[in-house]
Amino acid sequence: MKIRKGFVSNSSSASFVIIGFGIDNSDSKETAKNVFDLSDEDIMDKMKASSYYKKYPEKLEDPKAIKEFCNELLYDLEEAANFDVLMGEGDIPDGKIVVGKIISYVTTEDQQEAKQFDVDELVTKIKTLQEEMGNTDTLKIYTGTMCC
Repeated sequence: MKIRKGFVSNSSSASFVIIGFGIDNSDSKETAKNVFDLSDEDIMDKMKASSYYKKYPEKLEDPKAIKEFCNELLYDLEEAANFDVLMGEGDIPDGKIVVGKIISYVTTEDQQEAKQFDVDELVTKIKTLQEEMGNTDTLKIYTGTMCC
């Protein structure tokens, strides 16, 4: 009988390496306000403009829905500033958001292509964003796996 050693899974998963900094996400509303320089009114205006909250206006008063909406705003960093955001995924610590650049992401079906990064350039870009956000966390390399 043959025994398989190594990674075996019935679901899709991915391994990642990200260089970045952590943000405490115990209050995602405050985090989103600081990151995007928003007021409470700005967040409510964005929620009201969303088709989902137009359909379910009662959610505008639900603290859990507000937190989820603010978490979604944080994912906008990916498009707005060309950074990657990981939260509550894989081995990212609970209550943390990691903002930075993914330097490796491999699913169980993929083969990793060779990549090169200018480390100084990468660190400079991340530190610039970090300063804009008023974050003083140490830059770290996070590794782990997550469902995809």
